[in-house]
Amino acid sequence: MEQQWSPERARQETEHREQTEQIRRQPERERISSAGQAARAVLAGAPVWELPPNRLEELAGWLGNQGMNALLEAGAPAPARARFLPPDGEVETVPFPVPEMPAETVEPPVELTVETAGRAFDPAGLTAEGGGPHGMGI
Repeated sequence: MEQQWSPERARQETEHREQTEQIRRQPERERISSAGQAARAVLAGAPVWELPPNRLEELAGWLGNQGMNALLEAGAPAPARARFLPPDGEVETVPFPVPEMPAETVEPPVELTVETAGRAFDPAGLTAEGGGPHGMGI
């Protein structure tokens, strides 16, 4: 399947390249300070989800997964319990009719014997021969 060219996709790729070049040209001290500013803003109460994506990436690079998780938990609103009320009155359903029948059993094929079937699959090695690589030999 051939990919179609779109102006939006080309614009996004150009922006990404420009951002990458800008980050390369930016001194290390500035990059650290921008991540530090983002961390201070979040700790001061700014919502994490309102930070620009490039700041979030920098912040995540410095804090790691647990640090970002802690920031998200600290800035997240308290969970609200969903309100659910069961319907009033009787439930208007009709059970599906299932006919009474005896349980069907299947007999093993007569022509299938141990000689023709071979050993049973026993990856845990629970048979007397200890079929698995760490056979118990029970």
